[in-house]
Amino acid sequence: MNQSLNNLHALRGFLLAARHGSFTRAAAELHVTQSALSRQIQSLEEELETPLFVRTTRKVSLTSAGQRLAHVAARALAEIDTVAQELRPRSGPRPITVTTFASFATLWLIPRLDRFARIQPCIDVHCMATDRVVDIDAEGVDIAFRGMTGRKALPGAIMLFAERTSPVASPALLARLPVETPVDLAKHTLLGWEQQYETRFPKFGWAYWFEQAGVEPVRPKNTLRFSNHDQIIQAALAGQGVALARTALVAEMLRDKQLIPILGGALDEDLVYCLVVAERARARPEVLAFIDWAKSEAALTTRMTACTTGGRR
Repeated sequence: MNQSLNNLHALRGFLLAARHGSFTRAAAELHVTQSALSRQIQSLEEELETPLFVRTTRKVSLTSAGQRLAHVAARALAEIDTVAQELRPRSGPRPITVTTFASFATLWLIPRLDRFARIQPCIDVHCMATDRVVDIDAEGVDIAFRGMTGRKALPGAIMLFAERTSPVASPALLARLPVETPVDLAKHTLLGWEQQYETRFPKFGWAYWFEQAGVEPVRPKNTLRFSNHDQIIQAALAGQGVALARTALVAEMLRDKQLIPILGGALDEDLVYCLVVAERARARPEVLAFIDWAKSEAALTTRMTACTTGGRR
């Protein structure tokens, strides 16, 4: 007797509901009604003779059986989609899907994508910016930009560049309130991470910078805290305070004098940025072209960072 599942549509709906924690949002993404999706999942549960979701008024969450099915089904459907794309006749390059965290996408990747489009106009790029660590195999993603600590890439990852941090401010702000020594920071608003993020990543916080710079911390005029590094940089560009910038991500802003590094050379960090490529995508010409482009952009970033932030500490 055949005991295999017979409805791929129901599996796709199940995975979307699991990802969103909501039948309504999953149904909207599939362009079906919430009741239709609910019936599909109920049919799947009846076929398996076990509940897959715990249903509450506000959300749905996976049962232990649902978690087991989601883990396997996500990878299986991603492989099916990949093979289906390879089997279909195509007249040109296939799109590539890239994921990275939000601040890297905003500050580094997106401002450079037009350069990739100029040299590879036939390759479409789908960018998935999220601070969730994406399982590139399960979700059908080709390439991930990742930040890794320890100044070492994971086995198989492609090293792009190392990170440094430096205090920066807008030229207009520095014209009003110059910063010659760390004591001058007391006249400024310091821009930084929300406390929970600074606790998690202390080396990107002001306390660590003062310690490594060998100076006593100063009490600033004010403090503005944000949950993302790109928000910190946007506030600095707007002249709202002094930011502790990841110099590689703002290298072009430093080159163009939109932001000015202050108080000497940048501090080396133990963070590196790398490319992680899905095994199934490593031989695709479109993916190889994107990797070559990313490596060339990374080399430019390294040179710009060295030129604009002075000597190392």
